[in-house]
Amino acid sequence: MDPTLYNAVVEGNISNGDFSLAEYLKRDEDNPYQVTPSGNTILHVAAHYGHSHFVAEVLKISPALLCHRNKKNETALHVAANEGHIEVVHALFSMEEHHKETLMSITDENGDTALHKAVRSRHENVARLLVKEDPAFEFPSNKARETPLYLAAESGLREALSEILNSCKQPTSSAGPLNRTTLHAAVIKEHTDCARLLMQWNKSLCEEPDVGGWNSLHFAALLGLKEVVSDMLVWKRSLAYLPAGSDNDWTTAIHIAAGGGKVDVLHALLNHFPDCWEMLDRNAQNVVNYLLKSTKWDKLIEDPDNDGNTPLYLLASSNFWGCVPLELKDHPRAKKRSYNKENKTPFDRSPKLNQMDRQKIIFNQAKERDTNIKGILSAAQMQLVVATLLVTVTFAAGFTLPGGFETDDDSPNKGMAVLIKRTAFCPFVITDAIAFACSAGAIFSYFYMVTNPRPMSYQDLDYLWSLSKVGARSQLVAMSAVVIAFVTGLYVTLAHSIGLAVTVCAIGCISFIMYVWAVLRPVWWIRVAKK
Repeated sequence: MDPTLYNAVVEGNISNGDFSLAEYLKRDEDNPYQVTPSGNTILHVAAHYGHSHFVAEVLKISPALLCHRNKKNETALHVAANEGHIEVVHALFSMEEHHKETLMSITDENGDTALHKAVRSRHENVARLLVKEDPAFEFPSNKARETPLYLAAESGLREALSEILNSCKQPTSSAGPLNRTTLHAAVIKEHTDCARLLMQWNKSLCEEPDVGGWNSLHFAALLGLKEVVSDMLVWKRSLAYLPAGSDNDWTTAIHIAAGGGKVDVLHALLNHFPDCWEMLDRNAQNVVNYLLKSTKWDKLIEDPDNDGNTPLYLLASSNFWGCVPLELKDHPRAKKRSYNKENKTPFDRSPKLNQMDRQKIIFNQAKERDTNIKGILSAAQMQLVVATLLVTVTFAAGFTLPGGFETDDDSPNKGMAVLIKRTAFCPFVITDAIAFACSAGAIFSYFYMVTNPRPMSYQDLDYLWSLSKVGARSQLVAMSAVVIAFVTGLYVTLAHSIGLAVTVCAIGCISFIMYVWAVLRPVWWIRVAKK
């Protein structure tokens, strides 16, 4: 893009001194279609910086730019919605009606519409405007199975969520990631207002299970959302009896609340269903340890599960033993020295992993995975710079050889390296070539990792880690080869001064060995400690 035009777009100058946007664009029919390296037209750039007057002026001259896409398949509307420039969105929608419908349906490389962009960036005013402009559009899900409705619920944007539900004739409510509904998203992020709004709109969402067999009530019980649990149970009482999990590994809402220590949710469940204290999970375990204030637990205190574990066993192996009342510990039916099927008493039993713990581990693993991916990509960006410098240096060294080239016109070796017959010259050329090749390979690995459009959703962690290791190892070989090339290059030029040449070689080699030792020393100590 012409620098004069680009600077005018960035500053929002339609007319400034000798420059006139209208004259410039009309001077040549190709002028309006100039793009930046990212494929952005002047309309994209103006939308990014929020210059609505500039956008309007450009559309008067070149309306075809309205649907022009950059390299990410984004239109100017995508850019404006992502940045939250509502005046620019108004200017883009000032075109004819059929252009408006086309704009709303265009998706980028990730399947995102402009509404996806606005909601994900938390620009509620832009999201409401987009919905009002085309209420008949269904706003389908993107490649990650996220609809604007799902993103609004997940982000807690109640106003945008309300606008979508009220304005859209047929808002898409298809299942999102992990087969979770919009109600799942609102509950998991603990957006109570959004969850209630979604329940009013479509109560049947409460029953929909995700890929792990958990519905929204189960997550609300896990997170202690008493109001949400109560609202769901008022609508449909049988929700409390629906199992969470698979056929071979399931539990219930009251067990989930009990395992998480959510006493308020337990009270809500018991208020609606006084008989749910009798419910058992897949191991025939009850929840008597959370009904200590009731007279109903007397009978249950000695009932063993399939493994022979009574509630006292489970309490002894949990984190709540110190909070157990004396009337339970000293109850005549509490057989504190009885053995289960593993021949263990309540005081030496090991805790087992239950369904709720597994769900928590899934959450923690997902967070840890996201953190690892961000760390790998951040390191790759820094290492990409280092690898690029190595490529530049080794490339330059290959064409500026030590000693220069033969320049004598009468010599048969004109243009050849002067020191090519020296012994140390061959190692210099070879190691320089190795350093260049390995650096280029590292750049290829890092570049692919950094430029991947959606590593958080589509890139496998193990694959990213493998690419990172390939790049790191290639870069280490390149750095080693660069040191050898430096040492041999100096040696070949200082051959007439053996003492100086040997000194330089020794300094280069010893320093490199010290650096490698400083890096590998902690690894060596860790292995020694493990032995």
